[in-house]
Amino acid sequence: MAGIERRISSRRHDETPWCRRNGRPCVTGDRCRPGRGQDGDAARHRHFHYGANWRVFTAPFNLRTESGEHLEWNYIPEFEHLDAPFEITPGVIIGPGSYQWTTFRTEVNTATKRPWVVDAAWWWGTFYDGTRRTLELGVTVKPNTHLALGARLERNAIVLSAGSFETHLVTLRGDYNFTPNVSWADLVQYDSESRIAGVQSRFRWILKPGNDLFLVLNRGWFREFDGSYSTSFNRESVKLQYTFRF
Repeated sequence: MAGIERRISSRRHDETPWCRRNGRPCVTGDRCRPGRGQDGDAARHRHFHYGANWRVFTAPFNLRTESGEHLEWNYIPEFEHLDAPFEITPGVIIGPGSYQWTTFRTEVNTATKRPWVVDAAWWWGTFYDGTRRTLELGVTVKPNTHLALGARLERNAIVLSAGSFETHLVTLRGDYNFTPNVSWADLVQYDSESRIAGVQSRFRWILKPGNDLFLVLNRGWFREFDGSYSTSFNRESVKLQYTFRF
């Protein structure tokens, strides 16, 4: 099983290399990988984007038991060329040039059918001219068919010739399904890289298949260097999705 990606880098050299996938921050070329399929395994298809940079995601070992437990090991070589320096984080600058590195990953998941689900992943290897270590830990508790509560911690430790730094992402979520057609989802998250603490609350009512009503509340606060918080964003939205059939 392998996912192959070749791409032209769209990174501006005055921005950090942290991207987001499904609302989560990730080191470029790491967790911004092909997504999961319905069965939870790593992507079983290939991606081709023609350009100077490339990345190969492989899963030489991928085991799923009959009960649904999952164990996976990945080998991920990557290449990127930088035409100019860029600041990966304040005060840490990677110089121009060609870089090739290799990341390894081990993932363990318990079966999603259980009333509690535990997942863990460990990423390690080289990164540009240094090293990278990432730990992901998550747990989900489902006390009944209506409620699901989850917590997740992600820690990145980057060591480069220009300096070292760490980032942390803490996520709490709670989902409640009143009926198959009415649900309420809440997400609380803090990202140390952006220094943003955010809350999202979303109510969804499926009026009928293809016709949905959404009520969404977003709040965000920026953590100042003195430890205080200031409002970063404050948004509410109402969305009605209607499907016309001919």
